[in-house]
Amino acid sequence: MLVSLITSVRNGERHLPACIEGVLSQTHAPLEWLVFDDGSSDASRALLEASREALAARRCRLELLGAVPGSPARGCGYGRNRAIELASADSALLVVQDADDVSAPTRCEVLLAAAASQPSGTLLGSRYWREGGGRPRDLAWHNGLSERQLVTQRLRETTLAVPTWALSRATWEAVGGFDGGAANNAEDLLFFYAHLRRGGALHRCEQALVMYRHAEGSVCANRGVPAALIFAIRMAELEALLQTAAWRDGFTIWNAGSVGKKVYRALSARSQAAVRAFADVDPRKLERGIFDDGALTGRVIPIVHFSRARPPLLLCVKALGLAGEGEGSFEANLASLKLEEGVDYLHFA
Repeated sequence: MLVSLITSVRNGERHLPACIEGVLSQTHAPLEWLVFDDGSSDASRALLEASREALAARRCRLELLGAVPGSPARGCGYGRNRAIELASADSALLVVQDADDVSAPTRCEVLLAAAASQPSGTLLGSRYWREGGGRPRDLAWHNGLSERQLVTQRLRETTLAVPTWALSRATWEAVGGFDGGAANNAEDLLFFYAHLRRGGALHRCEQALVMYRHAEGSVCANRGVPAALIFAIRMAELEALLQTAAWRDGFTIWNAGSVGKKVYRALSARSQAAVRAFADVDPRKLERGIFDDGALTGRVIPIVHFSRARPPLLLCVKALGLAGEGEGSFEANLASLKLEEGVDYLHFA
């Protein structure tokens, strides 16, 4: 079965040789590697063209489409859409292959088998590793999520790391493709949420199949996506959830500090009215006992000890083991309540 590797590259010459070697090492064939060159002014195109014969010998067809060298970047969403449009009609799976990342030899083979074992339209991903062990907290979070937490922790970010994604063309079409309107528009998060809103499933392969980099200057890293935009997208997803039966009658925000208040102030008036209390452990906040929201709604909202918080709880606390896991840590405090994730609480941090 044909597998299509999807790449958007801009000035990727530093890491492309390793990326090419990863593609050449694949145990599955046939492959097609569909690349959109997003205006590279370096040797990216030349490196890809030089690999064409070696790729063909491994039953991998290279198709390269490009913008004018040195032209303004169109971004990952635009580039991936253009590459996917080149996919053969009989392609069984689209596999994201960022130009600065390296695929393990069995990546396409494992993903194709996973696609066959999952419901049609499932968005696939995998565990990954970092060169030199970079970003250990993100790595631990992504690789440590359970299958259920891929959905229950979606409000934090994309629970499947985007460079590990694989999907069918039908799934890409059903979502409407990636948002390609700007180079810094968080197209991955928008696609992820749109897929879930359609009832799409998620599955992570337990093998680490990608060496994931954040390469300076690459088209899909350090794109300058405004933090305010990412927050707004996450808030929109949160608002949709807060209108469901389990939340619209009332909930508690765990964090009476700046993060919890920022989330509260960004809520719609209807959702603000559903906030029963803030929960915290800080003695100073508990002694104060209230959050006076007179400037916004005229409400005075109680601040309670976490042990008295009434579910469901919206957790606006970093929960990546940053505070430790021993007695008195956030993780230990949450576990002491014996609540069910996805039912009694959700993470938003």
